[in-house]
Order: sequence, then structure tokens, then C-alpha cells
Amino acid sequence: MGRRRLPAQALGSCTGVSLTLPAADGDDPKQRSLCGLGNLWSRDDEYMLNRRDSIGLTGLAVVLLMGAGALAKGRPRIDLVEFGRVVELPDAPVKITTAADELPRGADGWDAVEREDGEYTIGVEWDEPRDLSEVNIEFRHAIANREKIKVQYFKPLDAQGLSGQAGDRKPSQGRWLTPKAEWWAGDRDVSFAFAPQDEETADASQPGVTYRGTSRLRFLCGKDELPPVRYLRAYGPGETATDTFDLRFEAKARIGPPVMVRIVNGYILSSDGKTTMESAVLHEGPAWLRIHYFRDEAPSANHTRVMISPVDKPDQEVTVLPAEVARRGTLGVADSGVTVARRGGKVTATRPADKAPPTDEPSTPPSDTN
Repeated sequence: MGRRRLPAQALGSCTGVSLTLPAADGDDPKQRSLCGLGNLWSRDDEYMLNRRDSIGLTGLAVVLLMGAGALAKGRPRIDLVEFGRVVELPDAPVKITTAADELPRGADGWDAVEREDGEYTIGVEWDEPRDLSEVNIEFRHAIANREKIKVQYFKPLDAQGLSGQAGDRKPSQGRWLTPKAEWWAGDRDVSFAFAPQDEETADASQPGVTYRGTSRLRFLCGKDELPPVRYLRAYGPGETATDTFDLRFEAKARIGPPVMVRIVNGYILSSDGKTTMESAVLHEGPAWLRIHYFRDEAPSANHTRVMISPVDKPDQEVTVLPAEVARRGTLGVADSGVTVARRGGKVTATRPADKAPPTDEPSTPPSDTN
């Protein structure tokens, strides 16, 4: 199935909340309003639209592609690059980068950075470490010499990692490691699945673990001139699930509608299940959210977090872990007046996530403006 950019024409005459959509090639992004959807924030070129002559609340067919296969059949994968910054990562990167260090993304993607030795490189940095088990780089056009592309991750020498003051330009203390990995390639992309961790480190405390915990990842792409990098992708280990969560707000509580809901290391799904969002607005309560998240109970750097705050008081934000709600069934957030429950009750061995008995959809879906 072919892909194309979402054109910048108006999408209908409905009243809704704002949505940032990419414009046609060469244009600036435009603000559009869509019925039934909350704020969607993503990079250019990642919104695809199946056009219809008349688009309304029931005719909307937006698909947000967060990397290849993100909305493929079955459970979508959670692309952790969506929660990081695409930056230049030299051999001695600065201790703390900021949004100002992000590489600009053009109509066709990012340009890899040429180092002094002539090698091209591009990387991703996260504010907090992530556990990575598989990564991918995809170019705008077919490339030659795909076997020259390598992947590395940064291992800090101190336990503080990337901690420090924002804008700290001192060099990071650490080293780049090249993990042993299985790799495969298409005509324009290369993927790596990491082998057991003790291949490149002396730390055998977790033999057989195939993920790498890091805040920095980079691709070394050889010295041949390259087309723009269309996508970078990074996936973690562990089980993911999609569940519906009901939210209730106590009267006159500290947090109540309208509320902004943000998510890290997961996706909020639109009411039709076809659109993934990193934020949404709940205009009234009770309400419900359909969330795709990491469900593992073991401690992980990839735990999905949902942040809820009043729209006009973002500093009063509370955090909820969907995996914890799924394990308990219902969770009251202390001193907030917010209660979150998994539709179908707590997850058990006989009732795993995604297998909850079907129910009607009472209450209010995300960003319902009616």
C-alpha cells in the first residue's frame, strides 16, 4: 500500500480541539480542527489520510504511522524514538542536550551529520534511559553498502548517567559500545536485534539479557553520501497490551475535567482505534481511554506512564502506571480525586490483557466535544 503526505487543505467544518498536521512538501505545518480527537503531536510525514469526499465524526479515517508496522495487524509496537530527540552524537557528546540540539527534519527526513573523518552519523537521545532490544534506520531512497551501517549505544562511566543542569556543555564521561547483533536489511533500511549483553561488556550479572539500557543510541552509516533518514525506530523487550481504562473524578477534587492526558512509552488510541495519540483532552467525566502500553510487572525503564492534569493547571499533574492499574483492577490516585479502573477488572492468568469480556462503552471518550 502506498504512502503519501497528508495534504494541507481543510478537513471539514466541524468544531473540535486543535490538531497539528503537516502541510504539503515545502509548506509549514498548519493547525486544523478535527471532531472527536484530542491534540496529536508527532513529527512531519507521519500522518497518513485515507481521503473521503466528506469527512466528519463518523467518516474520519486518519492513520498515524509511528514507524513501519506500528498500526499493522495485531498489537502495535511501541516506538521509543517518539519519546526522544534526534540529535548529532559525536564520540564525546555534551553531558546534557536540549531541544535546541535536535536535528531539523526536512520534507524527506533528517540529514545524517558528516563527522571530521568523513563518516555519517545520526542518533537519538532520551531524557531518561530506555531498554532497547531492536533498532532500525530507514532512508528516503534505496542505499548501497548497507552492511557498512553499524549501531552503538552509550554507556556512562558514572551512575548519574546524563543527570545535570539543562544545557550543560561539558563532555559526557563514558564510552560507545558496539553490541553484537543479528541484522537484516531491505533496499532502504537496516535493522538490528541485540544478542546477549555480555558480548561487549565484562558485566555478566544478567547473562542472556538481549536488551541494552541506555539514554543514547547512534548509527554509524559509512562514508558514502546518503539520502535523508526517513525514520529511526527503537523497540524494547517485554509484553505490550491494549486496554480500556475508565476515569472517574470526585466532585470539587483537585483534578477534574477538562483535563489534559499525556503518555510516555505508549499510545492513546482514538475512539475508533485507528489513530494513536501522545496526548488527549477529556472535556467531562466520567471518561474512558483506550491505551496501548507495556504491561510487564518487572521493573523496567520502559514502563508506560500516563500523566493527568487540569488543562489550566499543568503543574498539578499526577502520574498513573497502566500496568499497575491492570494488576490491581482499580487504583485511586492519592490526594487527587482521580480513580482509574481497567475495563474488565484486574489482569489474571485466566483473563490476560486484550481478553477482557466485551462491554458497552459508557461515559465519555477522549476529546469528545459534544
